[in-house]
Amino acid sequence: MEVAEAVVARVADANLRVPRDQFAAVWRAAERLERQQLPSAADWRAVAGVVAVCRWLAGVVDIAPVTGRTVPATPDAVETELDAAMAALDQTPPPAWLSEPAGWTTGVLAAFDWAWQGGDLPLIHHAGGVAARG
Repeated sequence: MEVAEAVVARVADANLRVPRDQFAAVWRAAERLERQQLPSAADWRAVAGVVAVCRWLAGVVDIAPVTGRTVPATPDAVETELDAAMAALDQTPPPAWLSEPAGWTTGVLAAFDWAWQGGDLPLIHHAGGVAARG
């Protein structure tokens, strides 16, 4: 999808803990990379995970990337997604979404860590990818 300035301007301030311009730059790069043929399927799926989180945080989609619930992104919903992700990492056997093909989980967790907790997001190292610092 095209990440227009008007779409970025409508992202709720409460949904971001990184600067809006940085969020927009990473989201645009992820959307661009998702459309490309990346060297490995795991790389593509990691980027797709980042895209899913960015779209949800921006309010473009209502499907939460971890739980799959139909719920708009709000600070409480983001915390619920993070709690579900952390609980899933300790669960035996792991839930279905963690069993998704390699890469998706990495992308989703990295995007949440970056956008919500101020961590690092090394998006993709090939194909002209970007690295974002929280």
